Amino acid sequence: MTSQFYLTPSAGKRLIAKAVLLLPEVQTALTEGTVVVIMGTTNAYIANEILSRAGSSDRVAFKEFHRGILLPAGYERKPATMRGDLVVEKGTPSFTLELEAVCAKLKESDVIFKGANAVNLELNQAGVLIGARETFGTAGIALRSKARVIFPVGVEKRMSCDLKELEAELNTPENKGLGLRCAEGAFTELDAVRLLCGVKAKLIAGGGVCGAEGGCYFMAEGSEEQLSKLSEAVKEVSAEPAIML
Repeated sequence: MTSQFYLTPSAGKRLIAKAVLLLPEVQTALTEGTVVVIMGTTNAYIANEILSRAGSSDRVAFKEFHRGILLPAGYERKPATMRGDLVVEKGTPSFTLELEAVCAKLKESDVIFKGANAVNLELNQAGVLIGARETFGTAGIALRSKARVIFPVGVEKRMSCDLKELEAELNTPENKGLGLRCAEGAFTELDAVRLLCGVKAKLIAGGGVCGAEGGCYFMAEGSEEQLSKLSEAVKEVSAEPAIML
């Protein structure tokens, strides 16, 4: 059986956040090890899911939990002080501005969440734009650690090219713009519905207006029970408002 569903980027972020915490390695790290959630808009959803499940009344606002972001021309942001990256050690959450020091102590059983700016769905590649090509920024800090790095990223950022090839092209002295760091470990809405509902989904169309720009249509295949779970999961996030800073 098949069914179709539509997700805006913000609904997709919420769905990703709900699903990625179900990964066995994430659940183990949350209770027995360390999980680091690096500041970012998608990761703000993950941070709040973690805080909620930890029984904390604290929540992060999008305006205080991000680093580099892309905004439309003329958009005026309200000033805000960044909270710092979320660190969960054996179930206890805290915030830190010392990301490199935290990551240097992580073990292979620990987990880092790092947002991404591009994704190749076929190759499971995530790409992160970087300003500091010598160190690869926060992506470099994460990938130099021993921890498993997961890149939650929406399918609206999909690319058709091999991101390793694009990485080599952008990280040259001749390129005066941003660089790129590529790694495996992308986790998208496609992974989310598979983990949450057991369905196999694929993209069939994209686009939208009035706040739904970047939204995508999907087709999912599964049993009647699985598709019923999918319908409920999509319904739960469908009214997620667009991110405003």
